[in-house]
Amino acid sequence: ETAGNKIKSLAYRFKTVFELISDYRLIVSTPNGYQLNPELNIKTDIQQFDDLWSQAQCALTLQTKEELLKKAAKLYRGNIYDIASYEHWLIPHEMAYKYKCLSVYIELMSIYYESQDYTTVEYYASLALKIEDASVDAHYWKIRALRQKNSLSMAKAELKIAEYAMTPEEYEELCQKLNRTGEMVI
Repeated sequence: ETAGNKIKSLAYRFKTVFELISDYRLIVSTPNGYQLNPELNIKTDIQQFDDLWSQAQCALTLQTKEELLKKAAKLYRGNIYDIASYEHWLIPHEMAYKYKCLSVYIELMSIYYESQDYTTVEYYASLALKIEDASVDAHYWKIRALRQKNSLSMAKAELKIAEYAMTPEEYEELCQKLNRTGEMVI
């Protein structure tokens, strides 16, 4: 009963504050509780991210795909529920969002590598490594970009960073990928 009263109080306060900035009711009462007004077309940034990701997968041109992926990448802000991101019931959602964003970055790295924009490859690799410091693909693209920029010492340093961040199996996978492209740094 106490929790129900607190929810009612919060819903009332939220409605009151939202009325100051909009003529429309954001929260409506239903027989089952409260919900966002279904008559309003409200999309969260996570929904927009998912839409852009889906559209990018079906894009007909590389340029369109790149633009959609860049828009999705700009929407990523880290944890969905920052304060409660490690609650057991939220972890699957958090991880799915992070790895979908990691996939966006990896696709962008591939696109920019092909267009020989190695600085942008490094930029997206850095963003990807903030999400997953042991990402084989992020290290792979970053090392390849550094090699193309004739920064052999930085490429070697990146390989060493990868070795410390990864499991032996992941590191072996990275080395094999680099060997296949002839870009293994020794």
